[in-house]
Amino acid sequence: MAKKIAVIDDSREFVQFCQDLLESEGYEVLPSVGSLRAYEIVKHGKPDLVMVDIMMPGRSGWELIDILRMDPETKDIPIIISTAVRAATARLAGTKYDVLKKPFEVHELLAKVKKLIGNP
Repeated sequence: MAKKIAVIDDSREFVQFCQDLLESEGYEVLPSVGSLRAYEIVKHGKPDLVMVDIMMPGRSGWELIDILRMDPETKDIPIIISTAVRAATARLAGTKYDVLKKPFEVHELLAKVKKLIGNP
């Protein structure tokens, strides 16, 4: 069974790009455009990895990460934070989260995914 990755971002185009890329590599993708249903998608989909944007309307990526970390079923799922916000990148320095600065190269995303969960 392929490893699952939840991709959460408020840009439909970005989610679709990541989904196409990751599926072409053999991963299964659980897409979420926006954060409103993201927790439920992660909770019920049980992904091996979560990729989340920080700046989203409604529930921010920070809030979603906090919710995931409080739930015993989701607290240990590795997270890649994708962001174009420099302040977020600075805030994450020295934390356990992997950061993918937008815009990024395809090989950067794939390298982080493989480092965290291995091949599909």
